[in-house]
Amino acid sequence: AGNGTATISLSEEALDIDDENPHAAFFIAQTLAHKPQPNASLHWLERAKCWAQKRGEEELLKQAGEFLRMPHAPNPSSPNPRQWVQQGIAHFKQRRLQEALRLLGQAVEFMDDKEHGGPLEHLRGKPLRALAFDALEALAEALAAEGNLEDAQRYGRRAAGLLGPSAEGPPFHLPDLHRREGLIFLS
Repeated sequence: AGNGTATISLSEEALDIDDENPHAAFFIAQTLAHKPQPNASLHWLERAKCWAQKRGEEELLKQAGEFLRMPHAPNPSSPNPRQWVQQGIAHFKQRRLQEALRLLGQAVEFMDDKEHGGPLEHLRGKPLRALAFDALEALAEALAAEGNLEDAQRYGRRAAGLLGPSAEGPPFHLPDLHRREGLIFLS
């Protein structure tokens, strides 16, 4: 199995060079499957499959399919905060605020729970920290759109806090980090 942190770090470096490297995404998925929150690996597994399909890497597609059938594989039917955040953002964009608030609030509450690695500010790994940022940022925007400015500011500050220095570095690569940082401080 090796050192999971080193595997993720090397894979992220590979993604800095080739931002659609399916092998790097697959290594991250495999590593995260052995962590306390194994469903975080589903996001990376989907990326690996998508990028492998784009490149015609049939062997990697086969390995990804086999990976889902292994006993330690993440369970797509168990709670999936990534899916809640994606659906919440989609509802927000469609101006369905109540559904967006429900899903985004559910994701934040789940990730804030100590049982799932929370609070959000203590989540480890760039993918989880990026997901936490996305959830907090979208929740802040949805609350502001609803007129709840006090809570919107509170969640916006929490999102901004995730962009600060941490032991693992920022949750995004630098160009994206600066763009998101600017947007969150403008809101």
